[in-house]
Order: sequence, then C-alpha cells, then structure tokens
Amino acid sequence: MTHSFTRTVLAGLAVLLGLLTAGSAEAGTVDGRQARQQARIARGIASGALTPLETARLERRAAAVARTEAAMRRSGGLSCRERAVLDRRLDSLSAAIRVQTHDGQRRR
Repeated sequence: MTHSFTRTVLAGLAVLLGLLTAGSAEAGTVDGRQARQQARIARGIASGALTPLETARLERRAAAVARTEAAMRRSGGLSCRERAVLDRRLDSLSAAIRVQTHDGQRRR
C-alpha cells in the first residue's frame, strides 16, 4: 500500500470513530465536547488541514484532558469546580484545534 493511501484510510477511520462517538454523547457533557473535538481533529486529518506534528500535539492535549477527567471522576464524580476546570481546558483545546486547522499549513 502507498503511504498516502494508508493515511487516507486512517483518516477515514478516525472520522468514522469521531462521528460514532459524537452521535452517542450528550450535547452538554464533558464527554460530548471531547467527542466533538475528536471529530474535528479527525476532519482536519482527513482534509489535510492538520500536519502530523499538529495532530500529535492536539491528541496529546486531548489525552491529558481525558486523564484529568478520569482522575476527577475517580474521586467521586465532578464537582462544579472540577467541571469548570475541565470546561476551561476544553475551551483552550478547542481554540487550539481552530488555530491549527486554519493556519494554512497543509499535510504533504
């Protein structure tokens, strides 16, 4: 298989996974926001708007938010303060996704 074909297949799978996850998550929840952000990253990969390095950085940030959420939930659920912390981090990640997908750099 060619390198570009492999990328296309992986991007397609990422988009499909993002759409499936986004459809099952509630609109106002932390999980729903994470799912929609993953779908945005997947669309950026598929369209070529995200370079591999940008994708890796965004995925690392998304994983860090998910780890933080999991730790907060293990301690007995999300308090209002914890939800606010997660919302701020998700806002920051959302802004980063927008900047990276619109910065004019393209996957080669």
